[in-house]
Amino acid sequence: MFLDLLQDGHTCGDHCWHAREIECRCSCGGKNHGILLRGGEVPKRTRKIAGSFYELMEIGTAKQIDQRRMDLVHASGHHWLFDPAGPYLAKPISESQRKWPEVMAVSEATYILWANPALISKPQRETEKATTPVLKPEVALTTIGG
Repeated sequence: MFLDLLQDGHTCGDHCWHAREIECRCSCGGKNHGILLRGGEVPKRTRKIAGSFYELMEIGTAKQIDQRRMDLVHASGHHWLFDPAGPYLAKPISESQRKWPEVMAVSEATYILWANPALISKPQRETEKATTPVLKPEVALTTIGG
């Protein structure tokens, strides 16, 4: 099967992961196109912010997400707390994001914590994996759309 790649900058998500058509228009470049229909694992949810790609890290209330973000920034030793392109960004949940299974699984969710892997050192990423996040829903996305 040949895949037509027409990248237009859209963030990769459910529409791509369950795709049946041969055209991929999102940021994954075809890497995740139809992956859940082929028995693959759910890719990380990503978003482009200020020209950089961020990965979904946690979902919760504004207070929970802001506290987690401050803890991570302070632990990293960076001075990025108010930088709009820093390693951790807290963003309000948009109307389209409210439809994501991860968001729907967290009651009273109002914010998402995004992490930019390119700005986080490897030891810090390992520490993040070892700690238990405030709210991180474990949702089986393979049941969506198919």
